[in-house]
Amino acid sequence: MNLPRLPSQKLPRYESIQALRGGAALLVVLFHLGVMPNGHTGVDLFFVISGFIMGAIGVDERPLRFVYRRVTRIAPLYWAVTFAMCVLFFVPSLMRNFSFTSEQLIKSLLFIPYFDNAGELYPLVVPGWTLNFEMFFYLVFAAALFTPWPRRATMGVLVALTAVGLVMAPTRPFALVATSPLVLEFAAGLFLSRWSGTIPARVGLVLAAIGFAALAVVIVGIVVPGEGLRRVVAAGLPSAALLAGVLSLEAAGRWPRLPAAVFLGNISYSLYLTHGLVLPLVEKFAPENVLLLVPVGMAASIALAALTFRAFEQPSIAFFRRIENRFLRRRDLATVIGQVDGGQRAGY
Repeated sequence: MNLPRLPSQKLPRYESIQALRGGAALLVVLFHLGVMPNGHTGVDLFFVISGFIMGAIGVDERPLRFVYRRVTRIAPLYWAVTFAMCVLFFVPSLMRNFSFTSEQLIKSLLFIPYFDNAGELYPLVVPGWTLNFEMFFYLVFAAALFTPWPRRATMGVLVALTAVGLVMAPTRPFALVATSPLVLEFAAGLFLSRWSGTIPARVGLVLAAIGFAALAVVIVGIVVPGEGLRRVVAAGLPSAALLAGVLSLEAAGRWPRLPAAVFLGNISYSLYLTHGLVLPLVEKFAPENVLLLVPVGMAASIALAALTFRAFEQPSIAFFRRIENRFLRRRDLATVIGQVDGGQRAGY
C-alpha cells in the first residue's frame, strides 16, 4: 500500500530573505542606538517577509500544525527575554525606565495588546509589539487554512479590517492592532508569495533598486514615514518591492553569496529581541563618544544574539520539532492510514 507523502519538515531556504532579515534587525538596533532616525522601519520589512513566508510554506499546512509551529517558534525566546527583563528589574539602577505589574506580565506573555503607563501599545519587551501583530496575522491565516483559498481569504480579511479601522477609528488595544494599516504589509507579502516567481530578473533588478532607494531615504530621515497608511506607503511598499526584486534575482541565480548577511539573518530574531538587554549596559559603561558607542553596541548586541541563538533558540527549535515528530506526525499518519483504509473498504 502506497501512503500519501506527509508534509516535509524541511522548509525552503531563501538566502536573499535571510540577508534582508539581518539588515532589518540591524536597522532596529541602530535606531535604538540613536544613529538611524527611522531605523524602526526595518519592522515593515519584517512584516512583508513574514507574509511571504507564510504564503510560501504555510498554505500546505494543517491549521493545528501551523499554529503549533508558529507559537513554538516565536514564543519561547520571547518569554525568556521577558522573564529576563523582569529579573533584571530587581538589579539596582540597571533598569531605571522599566517596571511591571502581574497583569502586564500575563498580557505580554499571551500576546494580548494593552496600553502601557505612557499610553503606548507596548508589552514589557518593547520590540514585542510587533509580535502582537505577528500573532494576530497567524490567527487570521490559521482560520483561512480551513478554506480552499488561504492566501486570498487572509488578504481579504486584512484589507476589510483595515477599511473598518479607517471608518470606525477604534480605541481598544486589540481593535487597534487588528485594524491597523500595518496588517496590509502581511497582505503584500502574501501577494508576493503567489506571484514573485513570475517576475523576470531584469524587472527584479529594477524593483530591488527602487525599493532599496525608497527605503534608504526613509531610514536616514529624508522622508518621514509617519504612521498608519502613510507608513505603509513610505516603508511597506518599498519593502515589498525590495523583497520581490531580490527573490527574482535569487531565482535567476544572480543573487551573490553573502555569508555574513545570512548569518545575521539566522540570528535576526535573537538580535531583535535581546539587543534591548545589552544596550543599556553598553550605554552605561561605554564611552559617550558615538564613534565608539555604536560599534561597541553593535558588537555586543550581535555577540549576545549569536550566543542566544546557539544556546537557546536552536535547542528550542530542535526540542519542539521532536515533539512535533512524535505526536503531530503520528496523528497525521493515523489519519492518512484511516482515510486509505476507509477508501479500500468502500471499494475505491
